[in-house]
Amino acid sequence: MILKKFNLKIKFSLLIGALLGLTLSLSYLITSRLMTESLTEEVTLRAASIAQGIAQYSQEAILTRDRLALETMISEASKDPAILYIFIVDVKQNILAHTDMTQQGRTYSPSVGGGQRQLMGGVELLTSHDLDGRERLDVITPILFAGQQVIGSVHVGFSKRPIYETVAQSQKKIRLFILLALCVGLLGAWLLAYVIVKPIRRLVQGVKAITEGDFPQIQMKSNDEIGLLVSNFNEMSRNLREKELIKRAFTQYVSENILESFLQNPKTLQLGGTRTEATILFTDVRNFTALAEQLEPSEVVHILNDYFAAVVEVVQKFEGTLDKFMGDAVMAVFGTPVRHENDEERAVRAAIEMNERFQLLKQKWIREGYPEIEIGIGINTGEVIAGNVGTLQRLAYTVIGNSVNMAARIEKLNKRYHTQILISASTYKRLESILDAIPLPPTRVRGKSEEIQVYVVVGFRTDSLFRKNVEFGTEQYKLI
Repeated sequence: MILKKFNLKIKFSLLIGALLGLTLSLSYLITSRLMTESLTEEVTLRAASIAQGIAQYSQEAILTRDRLALETMISEASKDPAILYIFIVDVKQNILAHTDMTQQGRTYSPSVGGGQRQLMGGVELLTSHDLDGRERLDVITPILFAGQQVIGSVHVGFSKRPIYETVAQSQKKIRLFILLALCVGLLGAWLLAYVIVKPIRRLVQGVKAITEGDFPQIQMKSNDEIGLLVSNFNEMSRNLREKELIKRAFTQYVSENILESFLQNPKTLQLGGTRTEATILFTDVRNFTALAEQLEPSEVVHILNDYFAAVVEVVQKFEGTLDKFMGDAVMAVFGTPVRHENDEERAVRAAIEMNERFQLLKQKWIREGYPEIEIGIGINTGEVIAGNVGTLQRLAYTVIGNSVNMAARIEKLNKRYHTQILISASTYKRLESILDAIPLPPTRVRGKSEEIQVYVVVGFRTDSLFRKNVEFGTEQYKLI
């Protein structure tokens, strides 16, 4: 639980440090044990060798009771700092010579119990403890005459204190080395963690930047797995940036809902078309050519940008698809690629709001000194072929067909009748229960041999906010 509070670099360093510390500790314990066992074996062999040597050279002195020779012998042997005592006894356990002169002439009484006894090559080894609790080694070697008859024994006491002191000094050096190695290891672990965590931290920052709408590229050259991860992240970031740019660009043409439909089903963006029913809306600035001749290009662009901005916003509001700009004209489609139950109503409501927005813009333009202009909107519902036209490198989603041409022809009739919004009979039939519209006399349009019926839009009966009158003049049906 505590580790959760630390960052990855500290966790990584602690993990490596713990593993290094555990390894060094185990090495320390194993080394100390092996060293103790090795020194103990060495002391045991030396003690047995000394005892056997004394036993070999003291045979004659024991038989002749030459105490001086025995004392000289044990005196030389006792110069070893590990030797606690040496004494020689005869078969009756009388002490013939002893490093402690006061013990000479006494009878040796072996201690009963305690200690661990073992035999090694005819030498008896007894492990016991000093008064201070330190282990000692008692070596007892028989003295044989002619290699057969026991005439006495040599007793040598070896202290294990030098072993422990040597081991302790070595352990102190080992601990110092372990501490140094641990510090170096922790420093190395910290540097390694820094090298590994740095690109990961940059990746985390990059992911955070992506969630905030930025698409960074991480600069890092490496041929390992981290480098591959960074390379894949950069590729992902580029792809997301391209998709975001496409999405932002596409939202200028279609509503957010339509865009989400494309994103959820990319197959709809393939080449090809399908027959479907849709409502097409055309809007055009009346007498735009004459207007363009009167104004500066920058002024013309200013007017068009104001109007197009309003048109695009309204189309998206009613979830239509902005098909294309054609000079001063705009084409929008309702009912494809996403269909609603009331696409005809959406199209007409969009036309009404476009006209309202245009009237406000017109008053602004008049205040700015521009000439008064009008627009026309034509709507038709019918069968179209909808789909992606172009190539795999460049697609354009559009609708084509006779119904599209009819909507364009109906829009042109606004100029003849001085109206703003005209709809076809096919559109009106779907809305006659909720829409107030005035039929105009049947008329002919270019490209059609038969007369068509169009209607002037007044407003929706259910819309309490929309209350418009229609002014009738000589061949004029104008919303006011």
